[in-house]
Amino acid sequence: MSYCKSHLDRIKKASGVGTVVLLVLGSLFAAFGLFLTIAILVGKQGDSGTVVLAAIMAAVIFLIPGALMLVLGIRKLQANRSSRDPEQDRLVRSIRRQLPAEQAGLPLDQLFAVVDQGLSGGQEFGKDVVIGREWVLAGDLAVPIRRIRGVFLQNLAHRTQYTYVSSQIITIFDDMRECGTASFLANGTLATECYKALCMTAPWAMRGSLKEQGELMALSPEQFSQWNRELERQQAETVQPPR
Repeated sequence: MSYCKSHLDRIKKASGVGTVVLLVLGSLFAAFGLFLTIAILVGKQGDSGTVVLAAIMAAVIFLIPGALMLVLGIRKLQANRSSRDPEQDRLVRSIRRQLPAEQAGLPLDQLFAVVDQGLSGGQEFGKDVVIGREWVLAGDLAVPIRRIRGVFLQNLAHRTQYTYVSSQIITIFDDMRECGTASFLANGTLATECYKALCMTAPWAMRGSLKEQGELMALSPEQFSQWNRELERQQAETVQPPR
């Protein structure tokens, strides 16, 4: 099983679905808004001021949002077409960045094989997180365990008309403060299990919630580099097999 390839395919599929939704909704809103605006202007029911005001409201409520969604959808479609090259994907770039020079230039299949080997037999938490023996895959970031520098769990609550919808976001930072995120919708137990497993896997990493995440980002480049060097020194002195 190729964790990386299936992950990459899923990210692209989700992006494609979002683009289709934007285009369809944008077309419907724009068409309805245009039809309604024309119908109001042609019908001319009431005085001219009221007709103009009604036409403006129809345009503001339907036509303009629809046009904006169409523009965003078209731009996203163009971006998807221009990024069909897998090499431009953030997941692929993160893997090449993490590997030594002799492996960073490998063809894509061989590159994925290196990471898949480090992920084999790992724990999967939902669709976005895999914790392997040597690597962790989180969202569109792949990182060797030894280079994890932060693990954070954020709890969110969204109020709808009828109920509250809870969600959790796990964010992982590497030694360059690049991050990968994974969302768990209404599944706090799985998110908590994932968070605890990541903390056990990388006990040296900063951890906590949004407050602690902000503290990591607030470290100056000099402070962060010094901390990195100290962790690398400690890891070099520790003789034990990777998890």
